[in-house]
Amino acid sequence: MNLDWLEAAARRVLSDDELAADPALLAEGWERRFTADARRAKEAVELYESLGFEVLARPLRPTELGDDCDACKLVVAFHFQTIYTRRKT
Repeated sequence: MNLDWLEAAARRVLSDDELAADPALLAEGWERRFTADARRAKEAVELYESLGFEVLARPLRPTELGDDCDACKLVVAFHFQTIYTRRKT
């Protein structure tokens, strides 16, 4: 089975305009920072925590993506996380 399309979809770069922040998290004071692969997300969590932020790394949900690529939704949902931060109170 040829999965080249799957690998290509996994490497697709998404702009911030193509990603939607979780409205419930925004309402709780979280700020969407960016979306990254799992390894980079882990590094970002460590960095933001060292700077004194509360940090969430949430798996990217297919509903956060635009409607232009269904295969992208499947691949990205399993490999990428969205980083949210907020100042500690």
